[in-house]
Amino acid sequence: MIKQGGLGLPYSITLDYPARKIYWCDSQLKRIQFADYSGGNVQTLFSSNLVVPVAIAVYRYNLYFIDGVLSNIVKISKYSAFTQTMVRTNLIGVFQLKVYAKDAQPTSVLNHPCARQNGDCSHFCFGVPSSDPQYQISRHCGCPYGFKLDSTMTNCITNPEENFASRCDAPYYFKCANNRCIRFGIFIKIFFQ
Repeated sequence: MIKQGGLGLPYSITLDYPARKIYWCDSQLKRIQFADYSGGNVQTLFSSNLVVPVAIAVYRYNLYFIDGVLSNIVKISKYSAFTQTMVRTNLIGVFQLKVYAKDAQPTSVLNHPCARQNGDCSHFCFGVPSSDPQYQISRHCGCPYGFKLDSTMTNCITNPEENFASRCDAPYYFKCANNRCIRFGIFIKIFFQ
């Protein structure tokens, strides 16, 4: 148990792997709090009567959150929330936030099967729990939309059976370059190099 009592409406939770901390936002109490992995040392990082945090993500020295009232993405330091920077504004209907970066989720597994030559996968390599007790982790290859694994389970080939949506109704759907429709405004991804 992370926290017993003192919660209003916890809306989002994220992990800070390097600092070994858990962050969550409470949209009813209008604050962002954190604790260590054992649930101890609970502290409030950010609290406001004007801002309603509904989604959070942490990356390096900063914490990003979506303000559910003003529909903005705000960046604050995870050490001190005094300085706030608007990253994006007027994002209507966005309630999830995710940071994508190579160092955002460091692996502690020695000899990770995806670390060398992408695990011999042509496109995506995913670490999965191993059924062999000799190994901590195994790998599973994956393919982008419109492709499937061949019989070797390592190479992606075109999948003519993949069903592409033929119509994207705006403003709820967005048509990608590969003609696939995705729901617009569900979540925002932040990419770092």
